[in-house]
Amino acid sequence: MLVFRRLSTPLMVSTLWSAVRKGGATARRGLEIIEGVDEVVFDYPAPFGYQLDGDFIDETNTLTIRHRDEALQLIKPMLVEF
Repeated sequence: MLVFRRLSTPLMVSTLWSAVRKGGATARRGLEIIEGVDEVVFDYPAPFGYQLDGDFIDETNTLTIRHRDEALQLIKPMLVEF
């Protein structure tokens, strides 16, 4: 699991670049990597809204996010030099 301690565009873009080009992200200032996490639960006394792909889904008091192997497949294009 990647935890962004700072939500800055340069940090997020460089992390994405590292994950795609180098096969993974590395921990650094503003970014923490926690291994072995299968589930994250957000539990709050008041209802909060959540989105998926920018679309509002619903309001809830508890949101559970689970890791599923191969639920999302990323394909890295080959680098072709001309």
